[in-house]
Amino acid sequence: MLGYFNPTRRIDTITKLDTALFKAALAKGELSHVNTRETTLTSATVDLHLRNARTMFEYAEGWGFVMFNPFKRKKGERAINSTPAKSWHIVTDKEFTRLIEYTKPAWRLLLALCRHAALRRGEALNLQWGQIDWEQSRLTIIANDEWQPKDKEPRIVPIVPALRTMLLEAFDLAEPGTDKVIPDGAIAVKNISRDFSVLCERAGVKRYAKPLHTLRKTCLTEWAREFPQHVVTTWAGHGKEETTSEYYLQVSEQEFDKAAGIERKEKTKSLSLQ
Repeated sequence: MLGYFNPTRRIDTITKLDTALFKAALAKGELSHVNTRETTLTSATVDLHLRNARTMFEYAEGWGFVMFNPFKRKKGERAINSTPAKSWHIVTDKEFTRLIEYTKPAWRLLLALCRHAALRRGEALNLQWGQIDWEQSRLTIIANDEWQPKDKEPRIVPIVPALRTMLLEAFDLAEPGTDKVIPDGAIAVKNISRDFSVLCERAGVKRYAKPLHTLRKTCLTEWAREFPQHVVTTWAGHGKEETTSEYYLQVSEQEFDKAAGIERKEKTKSLSLQ
Protein backbone atom coordinates (compact mmCIF):
# COMPACT_ATOMS: atom_id res chain seq x y z
CA MET A 1 0.00 0.00 0.00
CA LEU A 2 2.88 2.38 0.71
CA GLY A 3 4.33 1.54 -2.70
CA TYR A 4 1.09 2.46 -4.45
CA PHE A 5 -0.37 5.31 -2.38
CA ASN A 6 3.02 6.65 -1.12
CA PRO A 7 3.71 7.31 2.60
CA THR A 8 2.35 10.89 2.64
CA ARG A 9 -1.15 10.01 1.38
CA ARG A 10 -3.85 10.64 3.99
CA ILE A 11 -5.85 7.48 4.53
CA ASP A 12 -9.12 9.42 4.78
CA THR A 13 -8.72 10.45 1.12
CA ILE A 14 -8.66 6.88 -0.23
CA THR A 15 -11.87 6.06 -2.12
CA LYS A 16 -13.47 2.88 -3.45
CA LEU A 17 -12.16 3.80 -6.88
CA ASP A 18 -8.66 3.94 -5.40
CA THR A 19 -9.11 0.44 -4.00
CA ALA A 20 -10.14 -0.89 -7.42
CA LEU A 21 -7.10 0.74 -9.05
CA PHE A 22 -4.88 -0.60 -6.28
CA LYS A 23 -6.19 -4.11 -6.94
CA ALA A 24 -5.56 -3.71 -10.68
CA ALA A 25 -2.00 -2.55 -10.04
CA LEU A 26 -1.34 -5.58 -7.86
CA ALA A 27 -2.79 -7.97 -10.42
CA LYS A 28 -0.80 -6.46 -13.31
CA GLY A 29 2.48 -6.67 -11.39
CA GLU A 30 2.94 -2.90 -11.37
CA LEU A 31 4.00 -3.07 -7.70
CA SER A 32 6.52 -5.89 -8.12
CA HIS A 33 9.33 -3.42 -7.43
CA VAL A 34 8.07 -3.20 -3.83
CA ASN A 35 8.56 -6.96 -3.43
CA THR A 36 12.17 -7.95 -2.79
CA ARG A 37 11.67 -10.99 -5.03
CA GLU A 38 10.15 -8.83 -7.78
CA THR A 39 7.70 -11.54 -8.85
CA THR A 40 4.23 -11.24 -10.33
CA LEU A 41 1.65 -11.93 -7.65
CA THR A 42 -0.78 -14.81 -7.93
CA SER A 43 -4.51 -14.09 -7.65
CA ALA A 44 -4.48 -15.69 -4.20
CA THR A 45 -1.73 -13.32 -3.04
CA VAL A 46 -3.56 -10.32 -4.47
CA ASP A 47 -6.65 -11.41 -2.53
CA LEU A 48 -4.55 -11.72 0.63
CA HIS A 49 -3.23 -8.15 0.29
CA LEU A 50 -6.75 -6.81 -0.19
CA ARG A 51 -8.09 -8.69 2.83
CA ASN A 52 -5.25 -7.30 4.92
CA ALA A 53 -6.02 -3.79 3.67
CA ARG A 54 -9.70 -4.24 4.53
CA THR A 55 -8.77 -5.32 8.05
CA MET A 56 -6.43 -2.35 8.51
CA PHE A 57 -9.15 0.07 7.47
CA GLU A 58 -11.64 -1.61 9.80
CA TYR A 59 -9.36 -0.63 12.67
CA ALA A 60 -8.95 2.89 11.25
CA GLU A 61 -12.73 3.26 10.99
CA GLY A 62 -13.20 2.03 14.55
CA TRP A 63 -10.63 4.49 15.85
CA GLY A 64 -12.25 7.39 13.96
CA PHE A 65 -9.39 8.01 11.52
CA VAL A 66 -11.69 7.44 8.50
CA MET A 67 -15.43 7.89 8.04
CA PHE A 68 -15.84 4.61 6.14
CA ASN A 69 -13.82 1.62 5.01
CA PRO A 70 -13.28 1.89 1.20
CA PHE A 71 -12.24 -1.77 1.07
CA LYS A 72 -15.50 -2.89 2.65
CA ARG A 73 -18.21 -4.11 0.30
CA LYS A 74 -21.90 -3.48 0.72
CA LYS A 75 -24.37 -6.32 1.23
CA GLY A 76 -24.94 -8.06 -2.08
CA GLU A 77 -21.92 -6.39 -3.70
CA ARG A 78 -19.23 -8.67 -5.10
CA ALA A 79 -15.81 -8.15 -3.62
CA ILE A 80 -13.45 -6.15 -5.82
CA ASN A 81 -10.97 -8.99 -5.46
CA SER A 82 -13.46 -11.75 -6.18
CA THR A 83 -12.95 -14.25 -8.98
CA PRO A 84 -15.42 -16.80 -10.30
CA ALA A 85 -15.54 -19.80 -8.00
CA LYS A 86 -13.93 -22.81 -9.62
CA SER A 87 -15.79 -26.07 -9.81
CA TRP A 88 -14.65 -28.86 -7.52
CA HIS A 89 -15.38 -32.52 -7.05
CA ILE A 90 -18.18 -33.55 -4.69
CA VAL A 91 -17.10 -36.80 -3.04
CA THR A 92 -19.92 -39.33 -3.32
CA ASP A 93 -20.88 -41.68 -0.49
CA LYS A 94 -19.61 -44.63 -2.51
CA GLU A 95 -16.23 -42.99 -3.13
CA PHE A 96 -15.88 -42.08 0.54
CA THR A 97 -16.81 -45.60 1.66
CA ARG A 98 -14.12 -47.03 -0.61
CA LEU A 99 -11.52 -44.65 0.80
CA ILE A 100 -12.47 -45.55 4.37
CA GLU A 101 -12.31 -49.28 3.64
CA TYR A 102 -8.80 -49.13 2.19
CA THR A 103 -7.02 -46.89 4.68
CA LYS A 104 -5.45 -47.05 8.14
CA PRO A 105 -7.21 -46.02 11.40
CA ALA A 106 -5.57 -42.60 11.74
CA TRP A 107 -6.30 -41.71 8.15
CA ARG A 108 -9.83 -43.04 8.55
CA LEU A 109 -10.43 -40.58 11.39
CA LEU A 110 -8.85 -37.70 9.48
CA LEU A 111 -11.02 -38.28 6.43
CA ALA A 112 -14.16 -38.76 8.55
CA LEU A 113 -13.65 -35.57 10.56
CA CYS A 114 -13.30 -33.57 7.35
CA ARG A 115 -16.19 -35.32 5.58
CA HIS A 116 -18.70 -35.62 8.43
CA ALA A 117 -17.82 -32.58 10.60
CA ALA A 118 -16.39 -30.20 7.97
CA LEU A 119 -13.18 -29.76 9.96
CA ARG A 120 -10.12 -28.16 8.44
CA ARG A 121 -6.93 -30.24 8.41
CA GLY A 122 -5.42 -28.49 11.43
CA GLU A 123 -8.67 -28.74 13.37
CA ALA A 124 -8.88 -32.48 12.79
CA LEU A 125 -5.23 -33.12 13.66
CA ASN A 126 -5.47 -31.07 16.85
CA LEU A 127 -8.84 -32.34 18.07
CA GLN A 128 -8.62 -33.71 21.62
CA TRP A 129 -10.84 -36.24 23.33
CA GLY A 130 -11.74 -33.65 25.94
CA GLN A 131 -13.37 -31.51 23.25
CA ILE A 132 -15.99 -34.18 22.54
CA ASP A 133 -19.33 -34.03 24.32
CA TRP A 134 -20.56 -37.62 24.04
CA GLU A 135 -23.88 -36.92 25.72
CA GLN A 136 -24.85 -34.08 23.36
CA SER A 137 -23.02 -35.55 20.32
CA ARG A 138 -21.05 -32.36 19.73
CA LEU A 139 -17.42 -31.41 19.45
CA THR A 140 -15.83 -28.06 20.17
CA ILE A 141 -13.10 -26.50 18.07
CA ILE A 142 -11.00 -24.40 20.40
CA ALA A 143 -7.41 -23.23 20.70
CA ASN A 144 -4.85 -24.93 22.93
CA ASP A 145 -1.35 -24.04 24.10
CA GLU A 146 0.23 -25.30 20.86
CA TRP A 147 -2.36 -24.48 18.22
CA GLN A 148 -5.02 -21.95 17.28
CA PRO A 149 -7.86 -22.44 14.76
CA LYS A 150 -7.94 -20.36 11.60
CA ASP A 151 -10.91 -18.23 12.67
CA LYS A 152 -9.52 -18.01 16.24
CA GLU A 153 -13.02 -18.22 17.70
CA PRO A 154 -14.27 -21.46 19.30
CA ARG A 155 -17.20 -23.15 17.59
CA ILE A 156 -19.37 -26.20 18.22
CA VAL A 157 -20.01 -28.79 15.51
CA PRO A 158 -22.57 -31.62 15.59
CA ILE A 159 -21.37 -35.23 15.54
CA VAL A 160 -23.44 -37.17 13.03
CA PRO A 161 -24.13 -40.86 13.76
CA ALA A 162 -21.59 -42.20 11.25
CA LEU A 163 -18.82 -40.10 12.79
CA ARG A 164 -19.91 -40.90 16.35
CA THR A 165 -19.54 -44.63 15.66
CA MET A 166 -16.01 -44.16 14.34
CA LEU A 167 -15.01 -41.90 17.23
CA LEU A 168 -16.32 -44.37 19.81
CA GLU A 169 -14.38 -47.21 18.20
CA ALA A 170 -11.22 -45.11 18.16
CA PHE A 171 -11.75 -44.03 21.78
CA ASP A 172 -12.01 -47.67 22.91
CA LEU A 173 -8.72 -48.48 21.14
CA ALA A 174 -6.82 -45.35 22.22
CA GLU A 175 -3.77 -45.75 24.42
CA PRO A 176 -4.31 -44.62 28.04
CA GLY A 177 -3.29 -40.98 28.52
CA THR A 178 -3.67 -40.11 24.83
CA ASP A 179 -5.03 -36.58 24.48
CA LYS A 180 -5.49 -36.25 20.73
CA VAL A 181 -8.05 -38.12 18.70
CA ILE A 182 -5.40 -38.55 15.99
CA PRO A 183 -2.12 -39.19 17.82
CA ASP A 184 0.91 -37.10 16.90
CA GLY A 185 2.96 -38.82 14.24
CA ALA A 186 0.14 -41.06 13.07
CA ILE A 187 -0.22 -38.90 9.94
CA ALA A 188 2.78 -37.75 7.89
CA VAL A 189 1.48 -34.19 7.49
CA LYS A 190 4.05 -33.20 4.86
CA ASN A 191 3.12 -36.22 2.76
CA ILE A 192 -0.68 -36.01 2.92
CA SER A 193 -1.03 -35.33 -0.80
CA ARG A 194 1.31 -38.19 -1.76
CA ASP A 195 -0.28 -40.65 0.65
CA PHE A 196 -3.75 -39.72 -0.52
CA SER A 197 -2.74 -40.52 -4.10
CA VAL A 198 -1.62 -43.97 -2.96
CA LEU A 199 -4.91 -44.45 -1.11
CA CYS A 200 -6.95 -43.54 -4.18
CA GLU A 201 -4.97 -46.04 -6.24
CA ARG A 202 -5.66 -48.79 -3.73
CA ALA A 203 -9.33 -47.94 -3.38
CA GLY A 204 -9.97 -47.57 -7.08
CA VAL A 205 -11.17 -44.00 -6.64
CA LYS A 206 -10.24 -41.27 -9.10
CA ARG A 207 -7.84 -38.85 -7.45
CA TYR A 208 -9.30 -35.39 -6.85
CA ALA A 209 -7.53 -32.15 -5.89
CA LYS A 210 -7.23 -30.79 -2.33
CA PRO A 211 -8.41 -34.04 -0.70
CA LEU A 212 -9.23 -32.82 2.83
CA HIS A 213 -10.59 -29.41 1.82
CA THR A 214 -12.80 -31.07 -0.78
CA LEU A 215 -14.23 -33.39 1.88
CA ARG A 216 -14.97 -30.35 4.05
CA LYS A 217 -16.75 -28.66 1.13
CA THR A 218 -18.72 -31.83 0.43
CA CYS A 219 -19.91 -31.93 4.03
CA LEU A 220 -21.02 -28.29 3.95
CA THR A 221 -22.87 -28.83 0.69
CA GLU A 222 -24.69 -31.79 2.24
CA TRP A 223 -25.58 -29.78 5.35
CA ALA A 224 -26.91 -26.96 3.18
CA ARG A 225 -29.57 -29.32 1.82
CA GLU A 226 -31.01 -29.82 5.29
CA PHE A 227 -30.24 -26.74 7.39
CA PRO A 228 -30.58 -22.93 7.04
CA GLN A 229 -27.54 -21.16 5.64
CA HIS A 230 -26.77 -19.24 8.84
CA VAL A 231 -26.51 -22.59 10.63
CA VAL A 232 -24.14 -24.03 8.02
CA THR A 233 -22.04 -20.85 8.11
CA THR A 234 -21.73 -21.12 11.89
CA TRP A 235 -20.74 -24.79 11.79
CA ALA A 236 -18.22 -24.02 9.03
CA GLY A 237 -16.54 -21.32 11.11
CA HIS A 238 -17.06 -18.62 8.47
CA GLY A 239 -17.56 -14.98 9.36
CA LYS A 240 -20.02 -14.33 6.52
CA GLU A 241 -22.74 -16.36 4.82
CA GLU A 242 -21.46 -15.11 1.46
CA THR A 243 -18.20 -17.01 1.97
CA THR A 244 -20.06 -20.27 2.52
CA SER A 245 -22.44 -19.85 -0.41
CA GLU A 246 -19.89 -18.59 -2.94
CA TYR A 247 -16.94 -20.88 -2.31
CA TYR A 248 -18.17 -23.94 -0.40
CA LEU A 249 -21.52 -25.00 -1.85
CA GLN A 250 -22.20 -26.68 -5.16
CA VAL A 251 -25.06 -28.39 -6.97
CA SER A 252 -24.19 -32.07 -7.36
CA GLU A 253 -24.76 -34.37 -10.33
CA GLN A 254 -27.07 -36.42 -8.11
CA GLU A 255 -29.37 -33.43 -7.64
CA PHE A 256 -29.60 -32.87 -11.38
CA ASP A 257 -30.38 -36.56 -11.83
CA LYS A 258 -32.96 -36.52 -9.04
CA ALA A 259 -34.78 -33.58 -10.60
CA ALA A 260 -34.76 -35.33 -13.99
CA GLY A 261 -35.86 -38.67 -12.55
CA ILE A 262 -32.64 -40.39 -13.63
CA GLU A 263 -31.05 -43.19 -11.64
CA ARG A 264 -27.41 -43.97 -12.24
CA LYS A 265 -25.08 -46.61 -10.89
CA GLU A 266 -21.69 -45.35 -9.78
CA LYS A 267 -18.74 -47.00 -11.42
CA THR A 268 -15.50 -47.49 -9.49
CA LYS A 269 -12.43 -49.36 -10.62
CA SER A 270 -11.61 -52.32 -8.41
CA LEU A 271 -7.90 -52.68 -7.75
CA SER A 272 -5.94 -55.32 -5.93
CA LEU A 273 -4.06 -54.41 -2.75
CA GLN A 274 -1.11 -56.48 -3.91
